[in-house]
Amino acid sequence: KQKFSKIEPEAMYLNHFIHSTFVLSSVQEEQIDFIVKDLNKLFLKKREIVTKIENWHIFEKDMLTQKNTLCLALQLTEKLVSLQLDLARILKKFLIPSNIYPPNLRGVFLESQKKWGYPFVGEHWFPHITIGSFGLSKSKINDLLDKEVIQNKMPIKTLGLYI
Repeated sequence: KQKFSKIEPEAMYLNHFIHSTFVLSSVQEEQIDFIVKDLNKLFLKKREIVTKIENWHIFEKDMLTQKNTLCLALQLTEKLVSLQLDLARILKKFLIPSNIYPPNLRGVFLESQKKWGYPFVGEHWFPHITIGSFGLSKSKINDLLDKEVIQNKMPIKTLGLYI
C-alpha cells in the first residue's frame, strides 16, 4: 500500500486497513447490537481458520470501481466458505436492499445478490486482501509489483464489523 500510495495517492482502498471482505451489507444502525451479539456467538463456535496467500491478482475493470484493483489472492477453503455463509446468514436477517452493484449482474452473481444482498457469497467468491484500485494499466501495475509473494499460512483470528 505504501509503494502504490506514492504512485497514485488518491487510489481507492489505499486508506483502508488490511482486511479481507467476507460479506458487504447495508443494515440499520439500530440493529448493530443484535448483529454484534450474533457475530460473537458465531465466532465462539469457530476455531481459528487458516488460509494462505497464493499470489498477486488484478481485477480488471473492477465492477465497483471500473478501475484495476490489485489484491493478494487467498486460498479458498471449505472453512472459509463455511464462515462466509454463516456471516451471510446472520446479516441477511438485518439486510437493507442496496444498489451499489451494477444492474447487469448475471448468473451466480445475480443469484447471490438476490439471496444474500452481496454478489460474491459461495463457491464463486474469490477471497483476497485488497491493496488498491488504480487508474494504472494492468501491465503497469504488474511492472511495479515485487514478483515473489511470500506464500505464508495466514490465520484468521478476528472478525470485524465496519460501519
